[in-house]
Amino acid sequence: MLTIRNFNQRIECDSAKMTLETLQSFKGLSLSISYIAPSGLNRVIFVTVNLDGEVEDSYNATKIDLTYLTKIFMLELAQGKVNG
Repeated sequence: MLTIRNFNQRIECDSAKMTLETLQSFKGLSLSISYIAPSGLNRVIFVTVNLDGEVEDSYNATKIDLTYLTKIFMLELAQGKVNG
């Protein structure tokens, strides 16, 4: 499960598609995505959603798309943290 955070707002997403659609609804804002990495540590990705709804990593401009998010969910599924 990924958690999208926008200041005091928290939205938990249980699929890559839901995560991307939710992120795209925050056009023009910067947000964070958090999840548990394979190491067991909490991982945070800071993202910016442009006015066209495209999502990028705020620090290295990596495109955050459905493929990127699916990889994260596959890692969590392999660890038994997501119901398949």
